[in-house]
Amino acid sequence: MQYPMSSSQEQSRPLHGILPAFKDQKIERDFLRADARRTRRFIRLLSLLALVITALTWHGALEPLAHRPQALMVSTILRAAYALLCITLFWYSQKDSSIFRVYHFTTAIYLGSLLIISMRMSAMEQYESGLFWEIILVSRDGLISWIVVSAAVLLFVPGHFLYNVIISFLGFIFLYVMMLRAGAEHPMQAMYVFGSAYLITLAMSGHFQRLQRKHFQLVLDLQDANGRLEHLASTDALTGIMNRRSFVDALEREYRRCMRHREDLALVLFDLDYFKEINDTHGHPAGDAVLRSMAQAVLEQIRKEDYFARLGGEEFALLLPETDPPHANQFSERIRQTIENLRVAFQSTQIKVTASFGVTYLHSRDQDEDSIFIRADRALYEAKKKGRNQVMVVQYDESNAD
Repeated sequence: MQYPMSSSQEQSRPLHGILPAFKDQKIERDFLRADARRTRRFIRLLSLLALVITALTWHGALEPLAHRPQALMVSTILRAAYALLCITLFWYSQKDSSIFRVYHFTTAIYLGSLLIISMRMSAMEQYESGLFWEIILVSRDGLISWIVVSAAVLLFVPGHFLYNVIISFLGFIFLYVMMLRAGAEHPMQAMYVFGSAYLITLAMSGHFQRLQRKHFQLVLDLQDANGRLEHLASTDALTGIMNRRSFVDALEREYRRCMRHREDLALVLFDLDYFKEINDTHGHPAGDAVLRSMAQAVLEQIRKEDYFARLGGEEFALLLPETDPPHANQFSERIRQTIENLRVAFQSTQIKVTASFGVTYLHSRDQDEDSIFIRADRALYEAKKKGRNQVMVVQYDESNAD
């Protein structure tokens, strides 16, 4: 498993200056997905409530139109369509994959509510001056119920905020027209009251949805912080590759997996030769530069499924899943040559370095992951003993013979 040489910086997640939404559309979509469960639950409740209201007001709204067949037909079609919309919305809200379509259906339910749920609950003969008014003329109770529903959605359903504001504002326009046609004595005073309530609701809903997104920001920040801490805990600070602790965990995990599935697994340990002389001659900053350059050169050679770690000092390890002995030997020799050909520029000096390698493989008779590690360490010792800058292999039978 390859690790980046440096951790990425935290991305900013600014909110829109006016609307309660993230400027970044991708983050906004992530927020909607994260909030989908709560939103779907509220939408299911809303759709059922709308369906119940439609059923309860069906007779009262259609009975006054019995003597006007055309108006009755149009009104019946609208109510039936709205009932179907409620059922469809309820069905879609139960599907995780359709949450964004649910938002569009929610917006459609507002429009349907304006024309149907808020339809007059009692006939007012003096206002039935044409088909248009017979269909959309609403009562005070109907419009107030519509405004309450739209306010609830503004508070509890994120997304389409501006669209929802416009639609709920239309409800107030209809309310004002209804009051004028009803001959209300003080329509403007009533509208001041309703308008104030509307503005307060709008401010509360905007603030509430901003708080929801700020909470989401905190959750993402916490996840980022945990990710950075986990990365620091498992990464060598100098080279950016795995540290000893995370490598031991990976070795244990891969050992169990490969033993269970009877797959090949190779372990390679290597030390940089005479590394102390580099530190003594050129200084520790030069030694650090050599370690970083060598680690980067090896990273460019390994696969994404391989594990590369610094065990400490100048000692490194490679764990190669699904790699048979011939390929592990070839790979180790290629890495050795890569390090041998490496030239590290430090100040005005070109520093050369070599490495000794110990290689071993998983055997079906291995008792635990320690046995394979001990075998690889022994192979590394043999490589140093026989002159360094070479690859030595110790197999299970050889270690067991001593």
